[in-house]
Amino acid sequence: MRIKAYIIFIIFLFCDNLWAATYNVYAFQNYTTSQSQQMELIGIVTTKSTMITEEQRGRIMDYDTRQMILTARLYENKGLKIGDEIYVISKDPNHDQYKNGLIVARVEIISIFKTEFQGWMIKAKGNISMVKKGHFIARIEISEKRQKAMEYYKQGDKYMTLKDYPSAYVSYKKSITVDRNNPETLMRLANLMKIEGMDSQYDSYIREAWKNYKQIENPNDVITLPGIYMGIELNAIDQIKSTKEKLSRTLSLLDSVRGYGRQIEWIKDYFNKGQLAMLEKRGIPDYNYQYFMGILYTNVYEILSKTSLNQVLSWISPEERKILLKEIYLPYRAQGDAFEYPEKAWDGAYFEGALYFFQMANELDTLDTRASYQIIMLAYNHLKKGVTETKKNELKEYIKHYSRIYLRVPDESVRFSVVREISNTVFQQ
Repeated sequence: MRIKAYIIFIIFLFCDNLWAATYNVYAFQNYTTSQSQQMELIGIVTTKSTMITEEQRGRIMDYDTRQMILTARLYENKGLKIGDEIYVISKDPNHDQYKNGLIVARVEIISIFKTEFQGWMIKAKGNISMVKKGHFIARIEISEKRQKAMEYYKQGDKYMTLKDYPSAYVSYKKSITVDRNNPETLMRLANLMKIEGMDSQYDSYIREAWKNYKQIENPNDVITLPGIYMGIELNAIDQIKSTKEKLSRTLSLLDSVRGYGRQIEWIKDYFNKGQLAMLEKRGIPDYNYQYFMGILYTNVYEILSKTSLNQVLSWISPEERKILLKEIYLPYRAQGDAFEYPEKAWDGAYFEGALYFFQMANELDTLDTRASYQIIMLAYNHLKKGVTETKKNELKEYIKHYSRIYLRVPDESVRFSVVREISNTVFQQ
């Protein structure tokens, strides 16, 4: 009995190793062309989901154009990243004898994960109406290119540690030349520009990294990038004089950051258990992210509180209206509903959202007084508008509590004197 089990185990391992191989395939766009593209076959489709990833876009000549999800088992995961474009191939399963295949779909990887029984898997989205279980997954060979880019990247990190900035710059530039959309390399180049005082280049590299955030693998970069990016964009928005344009840019930024939040779900396999537990408990554990989310919500609140409803609605497009009125999720709020509803409360929902994110930032670092100062000023200015007695007492408690936190870190700025004066006023009431 033991011998039979052992033999079965050996056969299983042998079969598994067979599946671990990749195969070259020549992919054709259609049956009539003689031109093909050499690809590396890396997996097989296991399921095709009917879950739609975006709103139905209708049909073109009776052809379903909706995007859906497929799941595939991988023979090889080396060099794959979220956001990579891969191909679904229809071909004979005898890969050694039959090398030709037909491209039936082009999809984008949205998740890479490992299962106990099937090994590495991917989820991908795209127009997959012609895809079937048993079709194969292929990619244009990129492993060697990415490996070379990683070597240059590591060299750049070494030179940065040694503070040899010119050599670090050369290595990072070589890396980005080979793999031009690597967000980690773009972030390192941005840091180098910041050290050298080249602010415009710093902003440019961060914006490029944000465009490619779906390909981030480093958990620390996943956590820090949105806060850095928001800081740059909010600074640019502050320079805009037109309230209409300022609101439009702010809503665009808000929508982009919300999209990033959804991306965290797909890349959670990159985090260790401690990081993942913190993400689930407190959201992105980065002060700048929480603080600038507070600033983002404050900017919308201030525009809404100073502008009539009809005026705002005349400014914004239908898509912007959806962004503006989307319910605000505040999952770690101690009391009450985890949502605020702009359709009901309008500016009040954004006021509560701003307070929430500033509080989250303050919890991450009480010695960084930016968030506590914003809470004090937000509550004090709202208090002066005339509110209910219950709300008035609530705002006073905010001011008292965060004034104590702020004043523990003495400095000689005008802000310190302002907070002390507000605190004394509120305590005497």
